[in-house]
Amino acid sequence: MIHQCMTILYVSDQEAARAFYSDVFDILPNLHVPGMTEFKLENGFKFGLMPMENIRHL
Repeated sequence: MIHQCMTILYVSDQEAARAFYSDVFDILPNLHVPGMTEFKLENGFKFGLMPMENIRHL
């Protein structure tokens, strides 16, 4: 059984993506710091945004 699921999108502009998805989901992110934005949706799903420059640190 899956208890938690998360998707992370790597974006070129974290602030613009945060504003866009805040409007799409009609909620504010529960976490918004340099390098990571996270939304917790009603069904428990987590949706994250990270700047593309962080990809090379994986």
